[in-house]
Amino acid sequence: RVQELIGSSRRANKVTEWEFIKSVPSMVDLTFSAQTSQLVFKSVSQANLQSLQTGDLRVRTPVLRYLNDLFQWEKSWQQLEMTYGDQQSNAVLQYTSAPEKHANQQKSLHYFSRILAFSVDLILGGICLYIATEQPGASFFANIGIAYFMLAIPLMEASPWQSSFGKKMFQLTVVNNSGLRLPWYHSFIRSYCTYLCLAGFKITVWINVFTANKYNALLQDIITKSYVVSRE
Repeated sequence: RVQELIGSSRRANKVTEWEFIKSVPSMVDLTFSAQTSQLVFKSVSQANLQSLQTGDLRVRTPVLRYLNDLFQWEKSWQQLEMTYGDQQSNAVLQYTSAPEKHANQQKSLHYFSRILAFSVDLILGGICLYIATEQPGASFFANIGIAYFMLAIPLMEASPWQSSFGKKMFQLTVVNNSGLRLPWYHSFIRSYCTYLCLAGFKITVWINVFTANKYNALLQDIITKSYVVSRE
């Protein structure tokens, strides 16, 4: 049943689908319960370790938290790490706390790195726009420049890269509240929100000063619940 659930990404992430475990009569037996805990942890951690190679979780935080409450994995984390290794264990244990906790552990403003990264992106797009204004009939370059900001950047940040060219150069990556890769629609919302904040610079600069000091994040980070973190 566990393997069947993991095989379906939709069912694997419904807590109700996993509630059958506690209703198994043999769970009252301590030996059976301990063996079940090991089996479920092994299956889920293997699936998550494999899926994290593409920047996502097969079994996500709500289910992981439910299973952790059921089996108390965090209390035996040392044994689990010795049995399955750090990487495989972290594919579960790193996400059993509240989503915000994981993101806050990584979150840092990286303000100057982000400015430099955006400057690189601005130069890349600006070169195309400059060519379009200087060369008659070079509107194709203008379209490339616009497409870079409106399409390429959000698509790259939603891809396994999780970075635009500028962020890639400065070892920055974009993540959501759980520290995972953004879905494509979330990435587009984040990018367009960033452009709106830049367009209203005179207003948002003071808001950013406040949010940077209080929340260690910029306005667009807070609105879109996504963050730029150092690539590890």
